[in-house]
Amino acid sequence: MRGTSFVIAAALAVGVSATATAQTAARSAANHATTTAAGPYYSTENHWLASGFAGTNFGDNYGEDRGGDSVTFGGQIGYLWHGYVGAEALADFTPGFKVPNTILLADDPHLSSYMANGIVAAPFGSHDQFLPYFSAGMGVFHMSTNFVTLDPANSLTGSQGHFGGNVGGGFIGYAGNVGVRGDLRWYNVDTKHDDFTASNARDLFTLRLLSGLEYWRANIGVAFRW
Repeated sequence: MRGTSFVIAAALAVGVSATATAQTAARSAANHATTTAAGPYYSTENHWLASGFAGTNFGDNYGEDRGGDSVTFGGQIGYLWHGYVGAEALADFTPGFKVPNTILLADDPHLSSYMANGIVAAPFGSHDQFLPYFSAGMGVFHMSTNFVTLDPANSLTGSQGHFGGNVGGGFIGYAGNVGVRGDLRWYNVDTKHDDFTASNARDLFTLRLLSGLEYWRANIGVAFRW
């Protein structure tokens, strides 16, 4: 009888111990999952960032004959090592870049730029939610023109591309992984001393507009990090 009682007591002890161990493990896993889900994001980790923006081009070096400011759109994607140093690709498109008044063009030229930049950032804030940055680099500019013609069915266009650079900076404010990005940047197209790429008069005219062009661009947009 005593043996039977001993076996029953031992079985109960083992069962209670196993139940307690399982409950402890379950609570630990739940707490870990909750902590992981609610944990703050720190941009000092290696991470990607991207943005889409709209803005304006202004302050070009065409002089007093320039037609005014122009609207631009674009995007950016980059990668930061430990949140401080990295690289970015930057592209923007201006449907109608204002140029000096000319009776030869049917509308304002299309101007686009594609830049590869180095970027330096200085994140701060409790969750590194504020990110001032500076970036600079080189890339390619492309301008296309549409000329006046007496026959609307036949278009006369010009197209030229050339190397150049950019330098600028801005500020990103995040709420979690989504935020707002503001950027101010100066662009400069190298002066082209030869006309070998201009196969006709229209391309030559376009080259003269593009070569040596300088302008500023200011924009604001939505930013993401992950």
